Amino acid sequence: MIKSSGMNVYPMQVKAVLCKHPAVAAACVIGVPDRVQVERVKAFVILKDLAKGGADMEKALIDHCRETLIKWSCPREIEFRETLSMTLVGKITYKELEEKELERLRAAGEYAGERT
Repeated sequence: MIKSSGMNVYPMQVKAVLCKHPAVAAACVIGVPDRVQVERVKAFVILKDLAKGGADMEKALIDHCRETLIKWSCPREIEFRETLSMTLVGKITYKELEEKELERLRAAGEYAGERT
């Protein structure tokens, strides 16, 4: 579960909405640290047509989420990927995505603490 501005956000619910979009082949949703919201929702998306990834598609997918989800559940950021790392049994390695995102935030100077 993700805590965003005091609200409970369920990643599987957000993922399900993203996967209903006709351009999306697969998706994964995590919470990333945010100074204002405690955590913000970030989605990793594999598109059916990789060439369509970009700012316009990101906006379209966020707007798609806003049609169904409350404001705090909608992704604030979408990262397009060709693949998502998987475990040996074929499940997405959420922990690995979270760790890489924390590394990216630390490198950018946006996160210095330990995640609780």
